[in-house]
Amino acid sequence: MYRLHLLQQDRSRRSFLKGAVASAVAGCSLSALAVPAKMSSADTRNDLLHGAMEAARWIRAGEMRTSQGKYWLPEPIHPSRELSAAQSRNIRRGSAGILLFLLEMYTATGDATYLEDAVSGARFLSATWPQMLRAPEVTPGTRHSFYDGLSGVGFALTETWRISQETSIKHAAEAITAYLSESAVRDSDGVSWSETSSIAGDSSVILYLLYAAQTLDDSGYRHVAAQGADRLVALQDSGNGVHLSELPSRRIQQTDGTYVPNFEYGAAGIAYTLARAYEDTEQADYLQAAREGALRIERVACRQKEGVLIPYCLPAQSTTFQIGFSQGAAGTARLFYQLHKVTADNAFFQMSEKLADGILSALQRPLTTMAPEENVLCQHSGKAGVIEFLLGMGKVTRDTRYKEAVDRIGRQTIQMMDFYGHRSRWYDSYSHVPAPFDTWETGYSFGAAGTGSALLHAAVAGSSGWQPISWPDNPFPLSSKL
Repeated sequence: MYRLHLLQQDRSRRSFLKGAVASAVAGCSLSALAVPAKMSSADTRNDLLHGAMEAARWIRAGEMRTSQGKYWLPEPIHPSRELSAAQSRNIRRGSAGILLFLLEMYTATGDATYLEDAVSGARFLSATWPQMLRAPEVTPGTRHSFYDGLSGVGFALTETWRISQETSIKHAAEAITAYLSESAVRDSDGVSWSETSSIAGDSSVILYLLYAAQTLDDSGYRHVAAQGADRLVALQDSGNGVHLSELPSRRIQQTDGTYVPNFEYGAAGIAYTLARAYEDTEQADYLQAAREGALRIERVACRQKEGVLIPYCLPAQSTTFQIGFSQGAAGTARLFYQLHKVTADNAFFQMSEKLADGILSALQRPLTTMAPEENVLCQHSGKAGVIEFLLGMGKVTRDTRYKEAVDRIGRQTIQMMDFYGHRSRWYDSYSHVPAPFDTWETGYSFGAAGTGSALLHAAVAGSSGWQPISWPDNPFPLSSKL
């Protein structure tokens, strides 16, 4: 039976932060978190870790127990608010994203209760994932996708099995992956799962299958992924330079004139998928198409005071820029780093650095002058996603500017905590996401799991004894290159 354990507010922000270091050290074993002093002060590290722990406590406030396992409410203070079967299980807002965060909390702290919660959540997903097949899609074209659909659930279950070694969870992950492989629609160009080719749709399925081929040791999944990449190449018009452009739920036609360069919903994510497919298959046309997609994006980049940023959408929003993962520079830069990985061409890496410089310059502006999307905290379009990118750049360059920026954003995030009884939470207002009210969510793309994950990664940056979970759409190494 569900019970909401939220007490009246009885602590001030000052008293909370004063006790943060002591609570973090006393609350878990930190033997794996030997962060070098040059990377982060002990106070900053412990404050960030305590923020991650507070995110987990907020999630646990919305825990629901069933005979099949646990799941978590989207908003603990609104227990009557329920999500659809797909949303409540997916990575973006549901249990799959939450349990991935809890797995990392376990491996970083050694606190077995995090693993117990993650395994219970994985058991619930293992038993109930078929409900996602019958439920309405979150958005047309996303049923099989990574953030909104089955690919993300398969990833969460596979990672839980990898850490817990619970065989029943692996069997569920294999069942989902087999379903994705078998449900692909085949035509003369290859295979597809929807009419949405971006990361929001089919590209993310391809990325998941490449991951599953290696982790679940089944080369057949790589073959299906390659067929999906074949179709992405076929969709690219090779005659007039209209490259790989997509909006959610509808293909951009040549006559449309709209060009969407961003990562989750546009050209950058599609080109990234092809570059990633090339890495595993060495099929030259994948790399050529990815290069062409990257070149088109580079051509529309706009110089800033420092570095460059990419317009949100052309021609309608040519002066609108975002810095986050989904629709901003932090996501788009992943394409250029991936191309650098597979080609050793420093021009691609230099473009990643230019985008990073554009982000750092934007972050120096006063908060009151930033666009609403830059002020949110979430992984989707906010500062948590920026933290993940800057940490990646720090790993491959050892440039201290990135870690300094991460620590600064992390401290700002801690300062933005709201205290509700003996738990802390973060408020986010998503002007671009339809919702009945502003939210204190628990999910990954939107909510505490994603914010907590970024804080955890920032806290342990530079440690030699711990590695984060490697996501299929993140090209950066798990540990420092140098």
